[in-house]
Amino acid sequence: MDLLVLAEVRWGYFRTRKQFLLSRFPERWRVFYAQPPAFGGDDPWEPRQDGRVTYFTVPFLKPGTTSALYNRVVDLGLGRAAVEWWAERYLRRQLSRLGVDPNPIVLCSNIYTAGLLPRLRKKLVFYDFNDSPFQFAGVPSWSQH
Repeated sequence: MDLLVLAEVRWGYFRTRKQFLLSRFPERWRVFYAQPPAFGGDDPWEPRQDGRVTYFTVPFLKPGTTSALYNRVVDLGLGRAAVEWWAERYLRRQLSRLGVDPNPIVLCSNIYTAGLLPRLRKKLVFYDFNDSPFQFAGVPSWSQH
């Protein structure tokens, strides 16, 4: 059974409830953790393993970065659409390369990946709502629609 996680935080950033649970899934489950870029961090563009969890970076939309140019681009609707288009294609290529079930179970905790969910084949999708993403500083107004 394959679980695809569309995460809002990097796998190694800090250990949360999610990382503890995912690292303890039964052996029959394969966990694929797609994380957003950190812009300057050690982004694993090539998949890495941590136990039975395979994690990798996908260029998901990420507002409020340290890159002023990137922030200006994603403030525009066309810029966001381009980033989302590229991220979806990148994710699909990674999943194919990794041999992920074409209809995985999807755990989504990244609100910036919601646009791809209707186009993503899946057995089941659920949203992990731990913290409201709108309570953090720097959340752009366009993300609240």
